[in-house]
Amino acid sequence: MKTTQRTDWKTLPLPANHSTILLDRTYSKEQSELIMAGFLPKEMEDKWFLFFENDTLFCHRSWTGFCIYEIHFVTGGKSLRATRVEVNRDTDQYLNTDNEKEVNLIYSLIQNFLLTRY
Repeated sequence: MKTTQRTDWKTLPLPANHSTILLDRTYSKEQSELIMAGFLPKEMEDKWFLFFENDTLFCHRSWTGFCIYEIHFVTGGKSLRATRVEVNRDTDQYLNTDNEKEVNLIYSLIQNFLLTRY
């Protein structure tokens, strides 16, 4: 499995206007390997570009390169635990402001794009 790198796609940094949400989810060794491999979109409908760097999963919209999430992890043996996420709050780039919906979307994004390869 090829690991996705920052340079594989157009990316813009997380804007200064962002918020932090606490997370607490642990992933197994096998799941952690999939998370660290990232996701390179194959077609426009994939909508996301995801790469892992310095214990952080960077989540960018594939069409614009906007950084929507920076999900921070700590390592526990060979597993990863998500501890917090920095969420884009620049209304010119991203409109969602509901923290509960954000958390559900983040876990769904990890599940659907990284843990369940299609």
